[in-house]
Amino acid sequence: MKIIAVAGTPGTGKTALAKLLAKKLNANLISINILARKIPGTMDKKRKTKVIDIRLLQKAAASRLKKGLNIIEGHPSHLLRADIVIVLRTDPVVLKKRLKKHGWDAAKIRENVEAEMLDVVTIEALEKHRKGIIEVDTTGKTVSQVSKPVMATIERLLKSSHKTNIKFKQAGVNWSGKYTMKIAMVDEL
Repeated sequence: MKIIAVAGTPGTGKTALAKLLAKKLNANLISINILARKIPGTMDKKRKTKVIDIRLLQKAAASRLKKGLNIIEGHPSHLLRADIVIVLRTDPVVLKKRLKKHGWDAAKIRENVEAEMLDVVTIEALEKHRKGIIEVDTTGKTVSQVSKPVMATIERLLKSSHKTNIKFKQAGVNWSGKYTMKIAMVDEL
């Protein structure tokens, strides 16, 4: 049994990519958003979000794993057990526009744009996994364009009888370098 986590800040294209990969690879797809609804948690009123215990989330995800290939998609999927972690990245200016278009409030947009600028998901994935992490820039790309290099890497890893040996494949994403002077002024992006 192999597990692929598709992670990234909200708005980077996780769900679309995970659905396409699951279809192409005939994999079992597990959505963190669906699992999170069924797990007890506390409401963070200030941030307007449910706080979930990662151990409970891991347990819930593990109960839905099937033989063969499993894809777990959702924002905190990089914190769960996985053989391969695909971290999707999107330029903060583009991300802000996407989140606005989806009707997110200003505080949540700011929080997620800042997280993207500071590489939060990639750093957390590296702290948890150390190996098998692939970072992909989705800016200006269709889900099909994003899926091609991801599929090639996954297929190569799945054919290998060895444990995932990619230490970290970075897409060359460095928003903090591009937007250093604007980090304190996210609202102006």
